[in-house]
Amino acid sequence: MSASQQTMRYDDIRKHVRDDFINSLSKFKERVSVDGPMEGSRLDSLKASRELADEPLDDYLDITTPDGGDALLRDFCERRGITDDLSPDARMLVQQELHKGYKSFLDEAIKFNASFKGIDLKPGALVRPACPSSEFLVPEAA
Repeated sequence: MSASQQTMRYDDIRKHVRDDFINSLSKFKERVSVDGPMEGSRLDSLKASRELADEPLDDYLDITTPDGGDALLRDFCERRGITDDLSPDARMLVQQELHKGYKSFLDEAIKFNASFKGIDLKPGALVRPACPSSEFLVPEAA
């Protein structure tokens, strides 16, 4: 979906950010499910990133990006099909929502990673949800 940030509503901005981080979280969960939970320096880095994300937006961008978040914003807009004719107000709204989204993503990633610390013994706790049947369709022979 192509959209101009200058004409987008705030709730549309939030939806774009939410959908982007849901996708990222899904990829994170799949990696952890395949490779096992993060430990050691990788987990420490994840937790340090979360602590850093608590900084005010301007400080966070100054610390984590060399360009005040321009590349971060540009990459996000490219992934989401948003045109880059951003007004200063729209840029700020998107950056604020990305900052919130990143914090939420890190919270969920850390929580998911921690869920592997023990074994939940409730019936069905370790059963993966069924994949949609379309993923297992075998092409018919011609």
